[in-house]
Amino acid sequence: MPKWESDDSLTTRSVISTISNQGRLDKVNQYKIIKIIGQGSFGKVFLSKDCNTGKKRALKILDRKMISWTLINKTQTAEAAVRKEIAIMKKLKHPNVVKLVEVIDQEDDDAIYLVMEYAGKHSLQAKMKKSKIPSVYIWNYFRDALRGLLYCHEEAGVVHRDIKPENLLITKDNRIKIADFGCSVIIQNGSKDLENTVGSNYFFSPEITQGVTHEGKPSDVWALGVTLYLMLFGEYPFQAPSNEYQILYRRIQNEEPYYPVDFEDKDAIDLLKQIFIKDPKLRITLKQIKTHSWVTASGKFPLADKEEQLSNDDSQVEA
Repeated sequence: MPKWESDDSLTTRSVISTISNQGRLDKVNQYKIIKIIGQGSFGKVFLSKDCNTGKKRALKILDRKMISWTLINKTQTAEAAVRKEIAIMKKLKHPNVVKLVEVIDQEDDDAIYLVMEYAGKHSLQAKMKKSKIPSVYIWNYFRDALRGLLYCHEEAGVVHRDIKPENLLITKDNRIKIADFGCSVIIQNGSKDLENTVGSNYFFSPEITQGVTHEGKPSDVWALGVTLYLMLFGEYPFQAPSNEYQILYRRIQNEEPYYPVDFEDKDAIDLLKQIFIKDPKLRITLKQIKTHSWVTASGKFPLADKEEQLSNDDSQVEA
């Protein structure tokens, strides 16, 4: 059994489900279903309420049969990927990372249920589609994402591999929480090299587009930089016609982003230029980003080694 499957904490092995008069799923154990808030290839995500605590939760319901026979690559079933994601999320406890509350997994039930912290109604992507984000919010959002990703890399040993605005959720207090660890990997036995290509094309680093064995952490840094560029300028730093990914990859590998001449925040430009260094060995690291003048406002607001101003409870969750 792989190490990532051995931890049985947070797992409930029995499920009691209730069906409403209209024939819809009404309740799973103590979680009262309120409404659907998302849908994927293998299931749906519902807003629910924990009847024991009154807290809102995101309840992800996965079709057990579908994930058991669906192959996501030549050797791995969707179920194996789901259980790996569960194991990764069990490791993560940080205020800027979405928290896994419980896994309900009864072998003879038709579904596997993931109960997660409800981080709010909106992702960063949804907010950017509505209007341009004020610069002070961009700065705060980036710092929050940086905190969460630093924790994943340096303390949990997890590479996210799909950092993008869609996977950054905004709480009612305008804090960022990193979500969706479906592409993530745990760095084991000191190994840093990754071989397969996962993630989102416009956020790929040069080394990913080349299809070579690469280290995951620098690619997460690159994707964080693409996210910052999107927030600042409202477009991708590297673009190509729709579905022309080979053109996109060549531009990522060989070209530099455009920086508007009238953009006055030179520290932000300096940070982006250090992030978008093609060679991952020369690219700025998260630890270096943490002390960069743009992130710290020229040293006025340094990021603490241990975040004391945040708490990983539900006080920040969207009401």
